[in-house]
Amino acid sequence: MSPTSPIVVLDSGLGGLTVAKAIRAALPHERLVYFGDTARLPYGSKSAAAVTGFVREILSFLRPMRPKHVVFACNTATALALPALRGAYPELTFSGVIDPGPAPPPPRRGASTGRRSASSRPRRPSAPRRTSAPSTAAAATSASSCRRPRRWRH
Repeated sequence: MSPTSPIVVLDSGLGGLTVAKAIRAALPHERLVYFGDTARLPYGSKSAAAVTGFVREILSFLRPMRPKHVVFACNTATALALPALRGAYPELTFSGVIDPGPAPPPPRRGASTGRRSASSRPRRPSAPRRTSAPSTAAAATSASSCRRPRRWRH
């Protein structure tokens, strides 16, 4: 690695350009190389093995540039690939936009985590069920009494 070696910013698309812009503002004399993997975006829907494989391919492509540092501007790549790649590329230094931290332990079987997901809200009370079908006369009356809302006129 030489003083002219670039800092590499990699992302699954173009969103990481804001990270590159911030690096450029903080380190105006550094060379920057941006790699946006727009061919395989979004990474969020891919498996950890697939994302790690994509990043390995990108790093092998960029390795001849001898980067002084690699910034992961993609949350998914940071969380899924960064921990595995630190050991695979000891000569490179990495940073990400999030701290991937250690992987959480798997939940114990039958244990409650105390958390709720967005889709597990309590059910609302259901309406009472009808015991008989509505008559056709009642349905016709209620349908004919419905009026279209008036449009606002200038």
